[in-house]
Amino acid sequence: MELQMKKKNSDSISQLIIAIGIDDEYGTRVAQLSNELTGQSLSISHSENIIARIRIPRLPLKQGRYNLTIYSSVGGEVADWIQDAVTLDVDAGDFFNSGKLPGDSHGNILH
Repeated sequence: MELQMKKKNSDSISQLIIAIGIDDEYGTRVAQLSNELTGQSLSISHSENIIARIRIPRLPLKQGRYNLTIYSSVGGEVADWIQDAVTLDVDAGDFFNSGKLPGDSHGNILH
């Protein structure tokens, strides 16, 4: 999965936090991805164009529909907060190449 955000004609940005919340079809948060949780605050110098790419090569979710909420803040102030910004449909598959698929009662994250 890859998300890309663009901002044109930007001044310098410090203390940039980007977060993605992943909710299941019932609205239950199943994962929170954020540079703040890893202790990484981002800073960007003045630029004509800023492109932030978030790439997640393998996301171990079981089959279902998920909604992604995208959040960002700059210097502790909310810059953007888009609830249900993206709908993600995940097909069933053998994520670990084990020949086994999880049952419905085993949660949404494959581990």
